[in-house]
Amino acid sequence: MAIKQQWSVVLALVASHASAVEAPIQSVTLYPGSATVERVVQLTPGMTQVEITGLLANFNSDTVLLQADPGIQVGQVVTRDQATADSRNPREAELEAKIQALQDQLTVIDADYKSAQLVQGYLEHLGGGEGAGRAVPSDPKALLGTLDAIRKGGSDALARMHEAEVRKRSVNKQLEALKRDLEKVQANTRESRTMTVAVAVKQAGRLVLSYQVNRAGWMPLYRASLDSNASAIELERMATISQKTGEDWSNVRLRLSTGQPSRTAYAPDPHPWLLTWKPPQEVQEVQERPCTAASGPLRRRHHRHR
Repeated sequence: MAIKQQWSVVLALVASHASAVEAPIQSVTLYPGSATVERVVQLTPGMTQVEITGLLANFNSDTVLLQADPGIQVGQVVTRDQATADSRNPREAELEAKIQALQDQLTVIDADYKSAQLVQGYLEHLGGGEGAGRAVPSDPKALLGTLDAIRKGGSDALARMHEAEVRKRSVNKQLEALKRDLEKVQANTRESRTMTVAVAVKQAGRLVLSYQVNRAGWMPLYRASLDSNASAIELERMATISQKTGEDWSNVRLRLSTGQPSRTAYAPDPHPWLLTWKPPQEVQEVQERPCTAASGPLRRRHHRHR
């Protein structure tokens, strides 16, 4: 995997002991169709806030995971995207540098072509045209030497002119291809992202930032060779790796995985369940009153059945 961009992430540590440090990508876990990127920053005691700048806005903020060493507490995380005018895609800078180098080559080629034209014009002037009326050397050897010099000089000049034209056509083809690539990169340029993380650092340690990106992946590749003498087949396992995230993955620890994190089902956010507590109600005592006998004789009713 050839990745030539140079891209560093600068962390502006906003605290009483604020300082600027670099936090390049430490490791990448590559899946078929996506990747998990890990960045690491060193924290020192006393820091209360860390601002991570220079990130590309090419990942879903919901996939961000922050892990800290013991003695470091992580608080609120604020994400802010900025306009592309303040950011620069490393791929875009690389293409612009290549285009400028090819344009410089065209300038050198044009200079060689014009130089050969001057020589050719001078030789034509000596061999004929305006110079035809000049005196011709009387010595045959001198005449042959002059003619031979004109012939060799003219041949060399024409060869240089032809070579310059061939080189110019080749450089123009490369230049057109690079300009098309640059237009595609500029059309797909995304905004840069800044993440501000509130921290409470009691002892020195690391803060690991990980997130998932698309436009990257790997595919298995197999190659089989037959040994007819030993009647055996040797199977070699390989992998094809590619990434177009715009990030610099040079000199990172790379791991291949067959997992599919993009297909992982996310559980819904739990809804709050509010419980209320009611104090026990006081039980009112009921006073029993004594029954009083009814005054007068007790009368009974008799029912006669027919």
